[in-house]
Amino acid sequence: MIRFFLPVLVIVVSNVFYDISAKLFPSDLNAQFGLMVVYTVGVVTSAVMFFITTKGKVSLRAELRKGNWLFIAYALCSMGIDFGYILLFRADWNVSIGSLVCNILLAVSLLLIGVLFYKEKLGKTHFAGMFLCIAGLIGINCQNEFSFGYFLPVIIVVVANVLYDVVAKSVPEDINTFVGLMITHFTLIIINGAIYFAGHGFSDVANQFSMVNWAVIAFAITMVGLDAGYILLYRAGWNISLGTLVCNISLAIAMLIIGGTAFNELVTWLQIVSVVVCAVGLVLISYMEIRIKTGEEEKIPDQA
Repeated sequence: MIRFFLPVLVIVVSNVFYDISAKLFPSDLNAQFGLMVVYTVGVVTSAVMFFITTKGKVSLRAELRKGNWLFIAYALCSMGIDFGYILLFRADWNVSIGSLVCNILLAVSLLLIGVLFYKEKLGKTHFAGMFLCIAGLIGINCQNEFSFGYFLPVIIVVVANVLYDVVAKSVPEDINTFVGLMITHFTLIIINGAIYFAGHGFSDVANQFSMVNWAVIAFAITMVGLDAGYILLYRAGWNISLGTLVCNISLAIAMLIIGGTAFNELVTWLQIVSVVVCAVGLVLISYMEIRIKTGEEEKIPDQA
């Protein structure tokens, strides 16, 4: 059971620091150059984690040979998410509400994909929990007004995240997680480097490097934890719809609290009550998944 919920904890904790780092990403730093630095740190971090976790008992060369086209797709999706979040906070979204809106849309999208394409069956308890989660998330966000221009970063984040989760679920299980991330991030260094240098040349490199701060490094390290967490999530047997829903609701609650305390963002009583409603829904979903995984409930009734 610890193995089942550990990836959720890794994802939520990494995502909290990921969002905070994205919020504090230098506004004057070119996005592609910044991401090139991020993915370079990601390759180094992944390599260090590989050697720490395997203790020299696994051949890096043999693991690299297991890479396939999925990691290129995974890289592109990851870049879309990272780029989208940088744009999201540069468009002045609050750290709590921005993540919240993305997570609502992502949860609904993956629910539909899970049922339609992965034949995942949902019981009445699942639906009750998801209804409470979505109702709570709407309550948290209902007092905020947004212009149309705000939603472009949201669309980028959600579309990239949907594809990201689909690809993460399909990543080969026999390849070491951190070797897969090394391949992914190295691919992204090449892509972002090509985009940046094609448009800006080499004349402004020193100036761009001078704008790199601790938030860029933190963004990279938490990104490795986030990517690894999602791969481990699906290897632990989570459904594509419910796994991301539990992670996203947990993250939304955490970011609402952090936004109100660390960033002095306004938190109303309606939002607090809505958080409680989300928590109840999360408990229902998690309880149902625990029963299924422990064999107490063999299957979901077809009538649900």
